[in-house]
Amino acid sequence: MRLSLAVPAALAFAFAAEAARAEAPSCAAGDTACGREAFARGTERFDGGDYAAASAWYGAVASADAHPTVLFNWALSDARRGKLVDARARLDALLVDPRTDPELRARADREREGIEAPVARVRFELL
Repeated sequence: MRLSLAVPAALAFAFAAEAARAEAPSCAAGDTACGREAFARGTERFDGGDYAAASAWYGAVASADAHPTVLFNWALSDARRGKLVDARARLDALLVDPRTDPELRARADREREGIEAPVARVRFELL
């Protein structure tokens, strides 16, 4: 009997997680209210270990031309779920953003160094 109850519970959890990802809005540029709400929800998801949902929420904030902190959190979410190339691209964007303060820039540099090691590089030489 326990096994039959575990399967529906696992399915319900999977559907709830998918619904959380699907509910992330797309904030319009300059919509600070939407951006704040999406950032808060992304942070809740990140703190709960649901990095895919956190990434979706941070993506909604970034569509509103958000602060570099959003890119940093989005990159961390992507890195935690194994999307290292995406995480590196977000950190690169943060590092060239003139709004990025020195402390956040240093943290982004450290995160980027940690991401670089597992990302494979292939070099071809034509002879």
